[in-house]
Amino acid sequence: MPAVTRSLFALLPILFLLLPVASHASGQFSTDFHVEYRYDRDGSAHIEQKITLTNLLSGYYASSYQLELLDDTPANISGRDSSGPLDITLSKKQENSNVITVNFREPVVGKGASRVFYLRYDGRPAVKSGQVWEITLPQLGNPEIVDKYDLDLYIPSEFGDPAYISPEPLQTAPAASGYRRYTFPKDRVSASGVAAAFGNFQAFGFNLIYRLSNPTDKKVSMSVALPPDTAYQRVFYESLTPLPENVTVDPDGNWLARYSLGPDTSTLVIASGQAHILAEPTKNVPQLPPDQSTDLSSTSVWQSDHPRINEYAARLGNVENIYNFVVSHLKYDYSALSNSPRSRKGALAALDYPENSICTEFTDLFIALARSAGIPAREINGYAHTTDPRLRPVNLAGDLLHAWPEYWDASRSAWISVDPTWQKTSGGLDYFHKFDFHHFAFVIHKSDSQNPRSAGLYDSSVPTQDIRIEISPYKNFLPSPLEISWIPPRRMLPFIENSFTLSLNNPQGQAFYNIPVSFSGLRTGISGPRNTVIKVIPPYSRTLLPVSIVSSAFPPFSPPDISAVVGSRTLIYNVPVRLYLVWFIITVCASAFTLIALAFFAFKAWSLYLQRSSRSSIIRR
Repeated sequence: MPAVTRSLFALLPILFLLLPVASHASGQFSTDFHVEYRYDRDGSAHIEQKITLTNLLSGYYASSYQLELLDDTPANISGRDSSGPLDITLSKKQENSNVITVNFREPVVGKGASRVFYLRYDGRPAVKSGQVWEITLPQLGNPEIVDKYDLDLYIPSEFGDPAYISPEPLQTAPAASGYRRYTFPKDRVSASGVAAAFGNFQAFGFNLIYRLSNPTDKKVSMSVALPPDTAYQRVFYESLTPLPENVTVDPDGNWLARYSLGPDTSTLVIASGQAHILAEPTKNVPQLPPDQSTDLSSTSVWQSDHPRINEYAARLGNVENIYNFVVSHLKYDYSALSNSPRSRKGALAALDYPENSICTEFTDLFIALARSAGIPAREINGYAHTTDPRLRPVNLAGDLLHAWPEYWDASRSAWISVDPTWQKTSGGLDYFHKFDFHHFAFVIHKSDSQNPRSAGLYDSSVPTQDIRIEISPYKNFLPSPLEISWIPPRRMLPFIENSFTLSLNNPQGQAFYNIPVSFSGLRTGISGPRNTVIKVIPPYSRTLLPVSIVSSAFPPFSPPDISAVVGSRTLIYNVPVRLYLVWFIITVCASAFTLIALAFFAFKAWSLYLQRSSRSSIIRR
C-alpha cells in the first residue's frame, strides 16, 4: 500500500495547506482543520491545530505532516494523537523559513478511516505598539484543498477593547479565565487572514519643520497648515516656534498658522507634540458638514463631471461598490516610490491607465467616482505608519507621506476614512468597514487638491527630512483655562452703539470646542445676540467676539458694567468713568450751548416785549 506524504505549509502572512496535487485531485483525503490562537497577557502566542484526515480511498494513507513558517521561529513544539506523543522535528528550509515535520507512528488505513492529531507550538507574539496590541494571523493561501477550516482567536481582556478586527469575526463570545473568543470561518480567513488591534488609541510623537521664505522686497503674510484635530485624531502641541500671529480654521477644517515675513527673509517653523490616533470617528471633535458647492464639485484631478466617470459611478451606485472597484481596478506601482517625483495623473488617467498607480491615484479615482454619484468626498494628506518599507511613500526630501480619501456618511453624520491603497497592498485587509491607528492626518483637501500644502512640502528644494514621527509613550495633556479679557472702545459716545470686544486667547497647544458665551449688562443695554457658541478655538489662537452697548442721550450717574459668561467662568467689566469724559464734555457743552441759546432767545423775547409795550404807551397818549 503506497504511503502519501501529507505536506502542509504555513507562510506568514499566508498559510499554505498543501497536498501533492495529484493525490488531492484524485480525492484521496478529506481535511478538517480547527486552529486556535491564544495570546497571553504578555503577548506570547500559543497555537494549537487539531487536524482530522479522513481516507476517501482504501489504498492510501498519510504518513507525515509538515508546517512551514516564514519569518517565525516556533518554540516548545509538541504533538500527539490517540497513540500518544508524535515524533516531531524542526528543520530550516531557507534563511527565513522553518519547517515542522510530524511523522506518524502507525498508519491509519481503510476507506472512511480518520486520523485525528494535535500540533502545538509557540509562535510570533502580539506586538505592543505604544498604547495598542497588534496581531496578524495568516491568510489561508490555498483554501481549495481544505474541506473544513475554522479559527478561534482568544484575546485576554487586559488587551482592551478591539479597535479593529479585519475581517469581522463570525462570532464573538466571552471565554474562561478573562478571555474573549473570536471565531472565523474558512471563507473569511482565506480572503485576507486576520489583522486586529486592541486598545483605545495610539500615540505618535511628532516633530515637523516648515521652511518659509520671502524672496520679494516687500513684507508678506504666509501661513502653514498645522495637523488639525479630526474625528480620528486629537493633536497636542508641546511647542510651536516661533509663535504665530494667530491660528485660524479654514472652511475645510485645516489649522492655518499665520506669520509675517519681512523682505528677503526666511524662517523655520518647528512644531512638536503628540497625536492620539483613533480607529473609529469620535463625536468629541465637531465635524464640518459637507458643502455641496465644494464637496461634489469637479476639479482638474477629480473630474466628477466627465462622461466616463459618470458612466462608472452610475453603474457602481454606492460608496462601497465604488471603493471595491478602485481596489480591484488599480494596480499599485511599487517602483514609482523609488523613482523621481512625477506629476499627478488625476482620476480619469487612473481609470484609463490603472497599472501605474500609487496612493494619489487610488484617492483621486475614489473621490471623483463618489462625487459623481452624489456622495461628498475629500482627500486627506498625512503620514501612515508601516513596517513595510515598500509602502512608505516619500517626497523629494525623503519624508513619509500618504494620501487617503474620506466620504460623508449621512446616517452617521460623520466623515469616514477609508484606504483603498492599503487594502490593495496588504493583500485584502479591510480598510473600508474599519480603520486603524496608523493614519495621521496633516491637511484636508476639498475644493483644492493641492492647498494647503502638507507638512514636508514647504520649500521642497531643500533636500532634508522635515517630518519625524514615532510611536511614543502616552502623555496626558491637561488643559489650562483660556485667557479672557475685555477690549473696551476708546471712548463712550451718546446716540451710537459703542463696540466692546471679548478676547479669548488660547496660549496652549490644544483646541477647545463648543464653548458657550453669553453677554449681559447692568444699567446698560446690549445690542445684538446675547448668546453664542464658539465651535472651535485652535491652539495658539485668539478669538475676538464683538458686543455693543446702546448709549442713551445722557451719561449714566453710576457707570454701568458688562459681563460675559464663558463656559463656567464669568468676566465682568466695569466701564470706567474716564471713557465718559468726552461724553461729559459733550453733555456740558451741549447743556451750556442750550442754556446760552435759551438765554439769548429769552433776552430777545424780553426785548421784543419791551419794545411792543413802549409803542403801545405812545399810541395811547
